[in-house]
Amino acid sequence: MKKIIVLIAIILPVSMVNAQVQEELTPLEIKQTTVVTQPATLKKGFLRAGAALSFSALDKFFDDDTEKRLFPDNIWAKSLSYQFAFQYGVSDRLQASLAIPFRNEFISQSLLLEVPLTNTSTISSWEIKGNGISDIELGLIYQLVPENILRRAVLVSAFLTLPTGEKNPTDVVDEQNYTLPTGSGEGSLNLDMTLRKVNYPFSYEGSVGYNIKFGGTKVLNVGEEPVSFRSANLLTLRGAYNFHLNEWLAFQNDVFYFSFGEDEVDGQTGDTKRWALQYAPRLSFQIKRFRINQAVTFVLKGRNSSADPGYTMVLQYVF
Repeated sequence: MKKIIVLIAIILPVSMVNAQVQEELTPLEIKQTTVVTQPATLKKGFLRAGAALSFSALDKFFDDDTEKRLFPDNIWAKSLSYQFAFQYGVSDRLQASLAIPFRNEFISQSLLLEVPLTNTSTISSWEIKGNGISDIELGLIYQLVPENILRRAVLVSAFLTLPTGEKNPTDVVDEQNYTLPTGSGEGSLNLDMTLRKVNYPFSYEGSVGYNIKFGGTKVLNVGEEPVSFRSANLLTLRGAYNFHLNEWLAFQNDVFYFSFGEDEVDGQTGDTKRWALQYAPRLSFQIKRFRINQAVTFVLKGRNSSADPGYTMVLQYVF
């Protein structure tokens, strides 16, 4: 028993010293921490500015039987989005954010038209594009329970999306000639709770989020009148396991599960069940206060959801 007491007496002071060392980092050292070791929220007065580029294609989907299929009618689409994001430490436990996104949309379709009895056929193809600002997002993250050597950090967040992007097709000539909208046409509120623990060189995260759509009115089909709509609410579960490969390079692993509710159009809802399971490996390079993140998102399985991978690159700098 005496040996156990002596061992505890040795370990506890060492642990307290380690915790004190972490708390006594200089402001410059804190600004240079990585995605694994950084504080759960920015320190008071710190500003993180960044730019993100995301690319995704629309070629395959998971059908109602969770089988992967090509979209019909030779439809192919791509979406390129880029945004400027700013995060500010209001206090050591409260972080505010602003994201201003822009989108470049492209849809291509071709049809083979066969004329009966004449043994002739023609191919009709067209392209539709859209480019402009999308929906701006405002956010707050608060450390409900700050992390220390014995406990996890508990964070709650709220992100409000404003329908600032163009919601309707513009420059309409006919069903094959118009400019695609770059906004959703409705606001939304995303509420999230996250648990986070750093155990160098590792960190672990788990979160649950719920996105509430507010609905609105917009033109869903070219040439028709605007109708009322409300997109499906979204439940998101996420787990993350991150670790350092060396002092400046970290590898992150995120797994997402998305469960969609029902879309509503003109007061009517369907009974389509939608969900998706995704895995996103990421590499994060830390060069002093400058950071480069790269991620590839793979859709592992789903139902009535996209099946195509996506790519994201993020550049950030802490002032």
